[in-house]
Amino acid sequence: MGRAAAPSTGRRYGLARACRALEMPRSTVYAARARRLATVPPRKRGPKTAWTDEGVATVFIAVDHFTAECVGVHAARRGTRFGALEPLRQGIRQHFDGYREDIAAVLALRHDHRSQFMSDHFQTELRFLGIASSRAFVREPEGNGCAERFIRTLKEQLLWIKPFDSAEALRRALLAFKDRYNSEWLIERHGHQTPAAVRAAFAADAAA
Repeated sequence: MGRAAAPSTGRRYGLARACRALEMPRSTVYAARARRLATVPPRKRGPKTAWTDEGVATVFIAVDHFTAECVGVHAARRGTRFGALEPLRQGIRQHFDGYREDIAAVLALRHDHRSQFMSDHFQTELRFLGIASSRAFVREPEGNGCAERFIRTLKEQLLWIKPFDSAEALRRALLAFKDRYNSEWLIERHGHQTPAAVRAAFAADAAA
């Protein structure tokens, strides 16, 4: 573009003049040129989660939006609709007196639009438990900020710093992290209390 010459003078226009005429920043031209000349395709910036020796594993989590407590976490080699339900089932069994129809009718579950959560199997399980399905807006992760913040902590404190031999080893490490997080991690919006302390205080108020 900047190498084109004026017909009358034979002089090149120059990149700066051409960009001004087209109202295009020069950085855009330089970035496009760098991509065209790059021998390695661009990759997402930031730390990379170490793979297990078995290959890629999928992690599913469930977070209580009120207490910020991780109520369930699971890892599997294949990210199926069955694996997506496991954290929810963990939380229901721990905080309710069983697992039966309409047992959790007071709850709503915020989830994204991935196929696992939109599947008939997953949605049928929610209806069985009495849980309302609350779908986050597409491409707006802040709509599920509590879960996104926990995932960031999980990456920084575990997934980015420790490799695993298998999906099963990862699953066990995730369960241990869940317990440690709930009992030790301080939540700013709760006055730097742990999720476990917030739940205990709520239970005491409810029983009073």
